Amino acid sequence: MPTVFDVYKILSAAYGYQGWWPLVSKRDSPGFDSRGYRLSPALHPLNRAERFEITLGAVLTQNTSWKNVEMALENLLNAKALSPESIAEISVAELETLIRPSGYYRQKARRLKELIPLLFGESDSGTDGSHGRNFLLSLKGIGPETADSILLYAGNEASFIADLYTRRFHARLAGEQKIGEYERVKSIFEKALPKKADLYAEYHALIVKHGKEHCSARPVCRGCPCSSFCLSSQGA
Repeated sequence: MPTVFDVYKILSAAYGYQGWWPLVSKRDSPGFDSRGYRLSPALHPLNRAERFEITLGAVLTQNTSWKNVEMALENLLNAKALSPESIAEISVAELETLIRPSGYYRQKARRLKELIPLLFGESDSGTDGSHGRNFLLSLKGIGPETADSILLYAGNEASFIADLYTRRFHARLAGEQKIGEYERVKSIFEKALPKKADLYAEYHALIVKHGKEHCSARPVCRGCPCSSFCLSSQGA
């Protein structure tokens, strides 16, 4: 059975570099592709605008697909409202209209109005590592997955994301009948890997890619790069 790190290398060989987190505002910019994915690992810290867009996307992607979030972010970008200051200035009704494609737009608009000043106020410390996971989890509307997404992709903090893709993937590799709890699966990955944010980010992105290609709710085991050692695949 390959180690957790071996599985990372297998996925990387199968799918290549993923370039997460995609930034709508960077589409077709130098170093980014037409969807805003990085063409190579970033060699510099994210700037404030990039950290804000990632944080915004992490909140908007709750209970919806990334495709829907992209449409919401496009609306904000076109309305020149893709900044903390703009979100603070526009009305709740206007914000609801702009983010409507992301679903639960009324709830999310109110949530953003409350969260953005806390995360991007004068100190701008909510996503640069000054505030940790416990702080984020103390905020209304931020659960473990959202907190880890913000810490990892916006804050460059080594905090592994055990989203549904990851927990389903782990359960199938291990031949478990039930998908594991968030904190348990997060701990398994973090204990097995070097504590490096760039590794965590790329691994998570690869698992999402793999989940869409093969390890979805209805798995497609044929052609799966993990089928030779996946206990669920072998028992199918």
